[in-house]
Amino acid sequence: MSGGANALITLKTKSGEEYRLCKGILIEHPMEEGGSEVFIFQAPHSTYYLGPDGPDYEDSTTLESLAINGVITDENLVKTVLPQETPVKKGNSVQPDNPIAFITLRSNYAWGKEFHGSCVDTAGRMYTFDYSKAAEGTYSGTFEERLLQLIKQNGVISTDITYDTTQLRQAIACAKQADPNGKFKEEYKMCDYGQDSLYAVVDGKAFMLKSTGDCDKTPLDEKAKEAIKYYNKAYSGATCPADKERVCE
Repeated sequence: MSGGANALITLKTKSGEEYRLCKGILIEHPMEEGGSEVFIFQAPHSTYYLGPDGPDYEDSTTLESLAINGVITDENLVKTVLPQETPVKKGNSVQPDNPIAFITLRSNYAWGKEFHGSCVDTAGRMYTFDYSKAAEGTYSGTFEERLLQLIKQNGVISTDITYDTTQLRQAIACAKQADPNGKFKEEYKMCDYGQDSLYAVVDGKAFMLKSTGDCDKTPLDEKAKEAIKYYNKAYSGATCPADKERVCE
């Protein structure tokens, strides 16, 4: 066996143990170069050689079988999502057909300006936007007011995605009862990663429900927590016209 010195992927636990996926070459005869590619999975107390299937490799396993037998278990398999095509955008910028209920935003200013996301109206229609260029410059008012202003000024892009309206109505009802000035549990985790945030829009005013990234912000308000729960269910149950049974994620 040769190779495997340079790991393709290295995972390290909090206790310092390392799990490494390496790539090498299986040499059939000493002093001869070349051979079949083989992957080596090195765990703290064991090593797996992941080679091709077939009778010549009875002691080897494949990445697929390792994943199925070792990773996909009843204990940790939460959800299976099938690959799918990106929903087709319907055209140029428009204004949402109905009042906006929730907004998701990806923002990062460490490597240029990243300011894009999606929103869903009260009828469950999803729209996308990218204001990375439009958001440049200074502005007055709160961050949330600026976000709604950008949507009004620049419009959004229609998609063929519709959220689960039953769950969305529950999310909207909880958001209306949440404290827009509610407090958060904050945990600083990274640097220059940016933020992924979820906002509720109630009576034309936006307020944050949660945010993850450089600083994780978890709401303490119980109604905000419920709104997040139902929003996630509405999103998970989203459908496309081409396939009503397919989850659009």
